[in-house]
This record gives sequence, structure tokens and C-alpha cells, in this order.
Amino acid sequence: MGVSGREELVKSEQQIGKNMQIGMIGLGRMGANMVQRLLADDHNCVVYARNRGTRDEMATLGAEAADSIENLVERLQAPRAIWIMVPDRSLTMSLSSLRAC
Repeated sequence: MGVSGREELVKSEQQIGKNMQIGMIGLGRMGANMVQRLLADDHNCVVYARNRGTRDEMATLGAEAADSIENLVERLQAPRAIWIMVPDRSLTMSLSSLRAC
């Protein structure tokens, strides 16, 4: 592989993951911090939390707030990447909602 081939490989590797669209369910301490970091790196985040105020707060930072898990799924382009950051007691409900989509 010549120098230009290596440069192209490095350039393409740097582009992997740029401007991803990701859904985040759960905006507690961990989920909210992850969304803030993703937004800072110019990724598109569609977010859902049961608390509307939390969703609205993330929207002021540049995230797209969904009012339900179903709405979050609708807003994501295929293939969909959804990160779930909820306490274990809430996981069953979140997964059930996703299965219904």
C-alpha cells in the first residue's frame, strides 16, 4: 500500500462514526452526559425520558426530543441505533415498548 493509500485509509477511519444519528432512552446522569458528549462531537441525538422537562432540557442543547419511545423510533433513520440508559427496574418496560415498534 502506497503513502496515498495509507492516507486514504486513515481519512476513511476518521470519518467512521462522524455525524451518527443515535437514539437515547433515559436521560439521568449517565444518559444526559452521554448525549451532551455526542452533541459536542456533532452527532444527531433523538432522546426520550419520561420527564418532559428533562427532554426539553436536552432539546435546548440541540437534541431532538421525542414524546414517546414509539416517536423516538419513528424519528430515527434505518438502521436505527438506540442506547438504553435506564435503571434495571425500568428496563423491562423500555424493552417492551421497543418490541411494540
